[in-house]
Amino acid sequence: MFVIKKISAKDCLSLRNQVLLPHKEIGECQIDGDNEETSFHLGALQDGKGPLAIASFIKENHQHFSDDSDQYRLRQMGVHPDHRRLKLGQKLIEEALLELKNRNASLLWCHARQVAYGFYESLGFEYFSSEFNIEVIGPHRSMVRRLIPENIS
Repeated sequence: MFVIKKISAKDCLSLRNQVLLPHKEIGECQIDGDNEETSFHLGALQDGKGPLAIASFIKENHQHFSDDSDQYRLRQMGVHPDHRRLKLGQKLIEEALLELKNRNASLLWCHARQVAYGFYESLGFEYFSSEFNIEVIGPHRSMVRRLIPENIS
């Protein structure tokens, strides 16, 4: 049984390093906005172990949506390889959507890795950019999920 709960930015570093940023040292896995008061981080935890899935949510507006305020960016979402296909990523997003609704956020956007396009599409995200490459990591597209209250369950 897994529980989704808020965790610290520091609690995200090991899994970020292992799954998302193996080309970096663990001390280089902190991201801009990690420790801002408006940021929050979610983890899927089991039996007191470190997080098996993580996601960080940073209050950051994207220039493409200049008419919307209170935007959040999803950053550094990852699931431990031994715990994939358990819908942990989906559960993290569902919990985040509830939190973002409480914060009156207008939208959630991200730079999705190519391997995750289908995952984000299944959760109601839409593309708003063509594909671009992030050095060392690979192809990405920008995606958005508008947070209209009646669409958040």
